[in-house]
Amino acid sequence: MPEAAFPLPEPPDISDLVIEDDEPVDSIHSEKLQRLLTGALYTSFQPKAKDTGEPIPFLATANVGLFYALKLPPLVPDVMLSLEVAPPASFERKEDRTYLVWEMGKPPDVVIEIVSNRKGEELGRKLKDYARAGVSYYAVYDRTAGVASPLRQLRELQGSPLALFQRRGGEFVPFASTWLEDKGLRPANAKGLRPANAIAPPAA
Repeated sequence: MPEAAFPLPEPPDISDLVIEDDEPVDSIHSEKLQRLLTGALYTSFQPKAKDTGEPIPFLATANVGLFYALKLPPLVPDVMLSLEVAPPASFERKEDRTYLVWEMGKPPDVVIEIVSNRKGEELGRKLKDYARAGVSYYAVYDRTAGVASPLRQLRELQGSPLALFQRRGGEFVPFASTWLEDKGLRPANAKGLRPANAIAPPAA
């Protein structure tokens, strides 16, 4: 007996979604770190499928909106990485100029936030929001890492200016491993995440 053919659901209407605005990036220093992270990934990262060993596509972005629900405002990670998601061939469609989870087919695998002030809520609201969005791993880098650091509790959590979290049971828990084995990434001199076999990026 042939399988019943079900019509595909209509894609949601995103005509009212604001995917680009005139808000500036956080700071020149933060923007430089974002470029270093995405640049290192596109230069050295070569993820492969575990079963076949074939290369798989990935998308790495900086300061791009992450829409995970129609009726909720987007999140805007400093950097996010999504495996098995190919970069769009063009940016003519509105859907291809931002990260819509229902278009990409999955949430990002890794999100990185770079601390720049006390208002970022990196270990508060954002920690909960990214878990709710389905992000697998969350990294927070406090570049100040000194006595006056906005997030001195990072050192209390893991003794480092870079804190890693893994999503378990719908929430993030501290992740003590020195690298993300299932993603092929590891911390690099406490300045972010890089391919496990890549040369460390230059100091920011």
